[in-house]
Order: sequence, then structure tokens, then C-alpha cells
Amino acid sequence: MIILIVLFGVIILLSLNREQAAPIPPTVESTLEPTIWITQVVTQIVATAPSPTPTQIPTSTQLPTATLEWDPFSAPLYYPVTDCAASRLKKGDMAFVGNLAGEPRISLTDQVFADPGIRNLVMGEYLQITSNPVCEQNTIIWEARAISDDTVGYVKEGDGETYWLFPASPAIPTPRRLRP
Repeated sequence: MIILIVLFGVIILLSLNREQAAPIPPTVESTLEPTIWITQVVTQIVATAPSPTPTQIPTSTQLPTATLEWDPFSAPLYYPVTDCAASRLKKGDMAFVGNLAGEPRISLTDQVFADPGIRNLVMGEYLQITSNPVCEQNTIIWEARAISDDTVGYVKEGDGETYWLFPASPAIPTPRRLRP
């Protein structure tokens, strides 16, 4: 029982001490500034650099085509040798190689089918027709001088179906001979 009395007394003392203890007033003045938080919501994106252009998918590129001011087929056809193919060339004309089918070449003799030739012709190469034509196997054959290297020999113009030489534009002057 004594324990109960002592315990009861301690409880009363503790409760009295709490009621008597007053809160301690703050002695330091509050000098804190309020913090303001600003939030910005972006509703429109403004570009600061040009936008990249999309990469194009590669496509085939059209090669440039030459526009002719001179149509070699506008030169009239005629028959310089009886019973032979037609021609658009004549002695003194400038001609160009427009077809490499059958490997056209400059030959030493007018027997171009039997002669192995001096050299092959090059596409677009200019030739000056230097004599009248001859006919072999229904093919018009001209003596001509290659402008690029001054080679002189015999060249097939055409056989009535396939043509290798075509008249050059009249605007192309006949060059002077390189060799004396």
C-alpha cells in the first residue's frame, strides 16, 4: 500500500509541475523573408535556330542531254554512187562519229572490210571528208582526216541501215591541217 501512495504522490507532483510550467516566449525576433516561387508554363516553342530540312531519299539523277542547234538528219539524202547506200556527206564536209556499233575505224585502203585499220574511231570525233566516196558491199566509204590527230584513211559512213558518220554543224569551221 505504501507503494501505491508513493506512486500516487509522484503522479500528482508531475502533473502539478506541468501546469505550472509556462511556455517560454521567443526572445529572438523573426527576420526571415518569405520565399516566392514562380512557375512558368511554356505554351509555345520558339525556334532559335532554323529547323533542319529532312534528308531527301536519293533518286536517279537525269543526265544532262545535249540540245542540238543543228540536226544532222536535216542534211538532205542523195546517192553519190550508183547502186549504193544514200549519203548526207560530200567532199569538204566536216563529219562526226555518232555510232560505235561494229567498231568503226580508219583504214589504210578503201577496202575497209578486209583492212584491219589504223585505229578505231571515238564517239563524237570530228573528221574532214577529203575525197569523193567509193562503194563496197553497199556501204559508202569516204577518205577522211581525223581532226584530233591528223590521221588520214578510209571510213565507212553507212550502209543504208546503219550509219556511223553524220554531218557536223555548218557552224563548225574546217580546221587547217596539222601536218605540212
